[in-house]
Amino acid sequence: MKTKLSLDQIHALVYEKFPALKRETNSVSTSYFLESESKPNRIVRLKPAPYNLLDLKLAQTSASEGARSLERVDSTGALAALIESEIAFVRGRAAMPRSQALLTPRESRVHISTQRAIAHVAPFVYELDLNGVLDTYLLYLWEIRNAAGVLLGKYLGKATGHYRPLKRYGKRVQKVMLGAGGRRVHYSLVDAALVGHQVKVTLLCNAPTKDALRAWEYHSIAALDCFGDRPEQLNATRGRLLSPDQVPGKLAYVVRAMQDKLC
Repeated sequence: MKTKLSLDQIHALVYEKFPALKRETNSVSTSYFLESESKPNRIVRLKPAPYNLLDLKLAQTSASEGARSLERVDSTGALAALIESEIAFVRGRAAMPRSQALLTPRESRVHISTQRAIAHVAPFVYELDLNGVLDTYLLYLWEIRNAAGVLLGKYLGKATGHYRPLKRYGKRVQKVMLGAGGRRVHYSLVDAALVGHQVKVTLLCNAPTKDALRAWEYHSIAALDCFGDRPEQLNATRGRLLSPDQVPGKLAYVVRAMQDKLC
């Protein structure tokens, strides 16, 4: 995993929320350890990475293995949830009988899920705007905002029916809370649920065909600036603008409306 959080931001987070962790720094990396009767357990290691990022490696758990499919962790809330899960695993492993503690990470996954379920499952509540869109090829937009209305995340997606943003995301977010892997948007929605941020999904418009839907999706990702290095840009795929003469009127209308709303 990678993070845009600085070492100072991470240290402040650990100092405030995880005072039991001890920091060790050398010429290559910075690590945080949890003391135990036998030996310290490393919880997280940080190393410099290109583009002013930090390489972030959790220690031992299958929960961390699942989270490695997430490319970036760009909020302290998401990082805190991962660290807390790691600590819960290490402490639970120490309390197990030796035969159970020596299970492989995959075999130990039920234990991790139980720990995370107790600590982290929160209701996934969001506002829905159907916007007159039919249950067929469609584009949708997730928005995450804090209590002050500041935009924290935006994700442009496509679906062959509105069941995906209405039903599948809720189930996927709950699974990620329980330790399953996910994409950047899923982790951001988990973070929003845990912190209590405002989440809204808007169905934007229908496309006439599956091929048109894909082209409209790429155009909207680019037009709404949903791909990039900023924390609020949650799409993992770079968009591609259509030429002006290829943009149908209804797509141009919803893009302009959302551009005004997101700026």
